[in-house]
Amino acid sequence: MKGIEMQAIEGNGRSTGIAGMRPGQLLAIAAVVAAVLFGVAGVIGAIGYLVSVSRYR
Repeated sequence: MKGIEMQAIEGNGRSTGIAGMRPGQLLAIAAVVAAVLFGVAGVIGAIGYLVSVSRYR
C-alpha cells in the first residue's frame, strides 16, 4: 500500500480518541476517573487503618 496513509478514522470521517471529544465529555470522564481513584485510595486507607488497629491490640 504505497502512498496511502493509515489513520484511525470512524465511519463518519471524524478522528477517534480524545481529540474528537467535546470539553463537557472530557470533564465528565475526568470526574469519573477522579472519583474512582479517590474511592480506591479510601479503600486502601481503610485497610491500612484496620491493619494498624489490629496490630496495636
